[in-house]
Amino acid sequence: MNIVFYTLGTLGDVMPYVKVAKRLQSKKNRVIFLSNEVFREYITAHGFFFYPVSDRETFNRVFSNPRTWTPEGVDDHVREYHMPAYRPAYEYMRDLAGSGEKVLAVYQGSMNGVKMACMEFGIPSVQLVLAPSAFHSSVDPCFPLRAQIAEKDREAVMPIIEQKMRDKQYELFIDPFVNPLRRELGLSEWARADLETMESETHRAALFPEWFRPIPEDWPKELKCLGFPLDEQKVRPTRPMHVFTEFCKQQGAPIVFAPGTAFGQSDRYVVWAQKACAALGKPGVFIGPNVSPELKYGGRNFLCLDYLPFVQAFKHSCLVVHHGGIGTIVAALQAGVPQISRPLTFDQPDNSFWLYRLGIANAVDSEDYGIEAFVERATELLNLPTLTQDTKKYRKLTLKQDGAKFAAKYINEVMAQA
Repeated sequence: MNIVFYTLGTLGDVMPYVKVAKRLQSKKNRVIFLSNEVFREYITAHGFFFYPVSDRETFNRVFSNPRTWTPEGVDDHVREYHMPAYRPAYEYMRDLAGSGEKVLAVYQGSMNGVKMACMEFGIPSVQLVLAPSAFHSSVDPCFPLRAQIAEKDREAVMPIIEQKMRDKQYELFIDPFVNPLRRELGLSEWARADLETMESETHRAALFPEWFRPIPEDWPKELKCLGFPLDEQKVRPTRPMHVFTEFCKQQGAPIVFAPGTAFGQSDRYVVWAQKACAALGKPGVFIGPNVSPELKYGGRNFLCLDYLPFVQAFKHSCLVVHHGGIGTIVAALQAGVPQISRPLTFDQPDNSFWLYRLGIANAVDSEDYGIEAFVERATELLNLPTLTQDTKKYRKLTLKQDGAKFAAKYINEVMAQA
């Protein structure tokens, strides 16, 4: 069986799929990843076959653009990054299905070339989503919509908003990009009425547990919430990890800042983080690339490292500050440490909302590079009387249910049916 994983986005979108794929690779199964060229080395290092559907130049251009990380830039992101991958993804799946070999596809969203090929050729598939905002709800919408619409008005207002979202999807992406491609491929065009069919799935699973995001009554009935995909508890010792642990021994438990693998404003962020740590009287560690040398090596009680294994690093920290990416949230939950998020866009505001509800996290505006609000929120959080008890509670709940294990089991069940 050929199991094809389709995932674009950043490394945070690729890593959970790799965790699932490692449990599926066998003599009977060949795992194939369709993704951006940037991730070739990471994916092939795990023994999987890789086929690029997007190039490195496109990745660098899109994710280095500050507009990408704003709500206003989401449509441009889809146009520039996801739409060009439609054709190569579709053609790869068409040719694989035409070879006579057995195929099963795994993907996140419904708007991609792999899903289109599955619809055309009857290829079995699993929609495997990473974060709650992938699903819409009229009764319990994602954040920030839930803060903008009064609960008493949601049942009437949300269906109107969802229809407008579908209309926008058709007008911005399907009609100008997907339909011309379908004509070139000899396929019939999609009409607005086809959007409902495009969004339908026989098999859906989510890589988060119900205790993190309670399931609304109007979510898809076939959805299975399988738990967070967990990081390995043991990793090989590395030079950066040694530097980090020695720093912690000398300075004490630091605040760890992890703004995301594709974050493009490292210097500005590091300056802000250093001031925040100084105000709180805490050492700090920034994890991420592209920090200028004068900042990277200029602080006595502040350390900058390109990469660290999150769970192992977070266990040494007193607080983790991040962008609200679901993978970083899971690593901090797994490590059992309090969190502050600075959400930008995509799924991050909604992830941060559900994290806040657990009572072990707080949030600040990502556009605010002053330190007053951050110091206030951090002090408030770290002084919560039940913080230690609650972080231990959610660490146990997180470790109890490995979503990667259960996702692999679910995919195997789908393959058996196919």
